[in-house]
Amino acid sequence: MEVRVMGLREAEAYLREIQGAAATFGRTVVRVGTDVVYSWGIEFGRRRDGRLARRLGGSFALTDAFQEVRPTIPGRVREALPRGAAAVLAALKAAGLDVLMRTKQLLLERVYSVPIPMGRGGKPKWRRTSHLRRSYHMEVRRGGGLRSQYREAA
Repeated sequence: MEVRVMGLREAEAYLREIQGAAATFGRTVVRVGTDVVYSWGIEFGRRRDGRLARRLGGSFALTDAFQEVRPTIPGRVREALPRGAAAVLAALKAAGLDVLMRTKQLLLERVYSVPIPMGRGGKPKWRRTSHLRRSYHMEVRRGGGLRSQYREAA
C-alpha cells in the first residue's frame, strides 16, 4: 500500500503566506494622533503639568474613538490573514482610518459645538480655526516591533 499526499507544496506555500502575514501584523504599528502641543489638555482636560486646561473636562475624543474601534480589530485581522501580508496591512490601515475619522467626529461634537464665551464688549474671547481637528493624522510604520519604535522616538 502506498500513501501519497497531494497538494503538499500548495499547502506549504499557503502556510508560508499566512506566516508572512502574521509577521507583518506583529511588526506593524499604526499611530493616530497629533503634534499640536495643546492637544493633551483638550483630550484630558488638564495639561501635562496638572494645570486645568479645559473647564468642561477632557473631550476624550481619541480615547473614545479607539475604544469604539478596538473590538473590531481582531476580526479584521483574522479575516485578512489568509489573504496575505498586503491584506493584513490594509486591514490595519482601515482600522487606523476608522479611529481617525471617529476622533474628528467626536471633536466636532464635544469641542467645536461648545459656544465660545464672550469677553468684554460682547466680542468672543477667541475664534475657532479647526487647527486641532485638521492636525490629527495616521502613521503606519513597519519594522522590528515596538522596541525599534521607541528607539526612533528617543
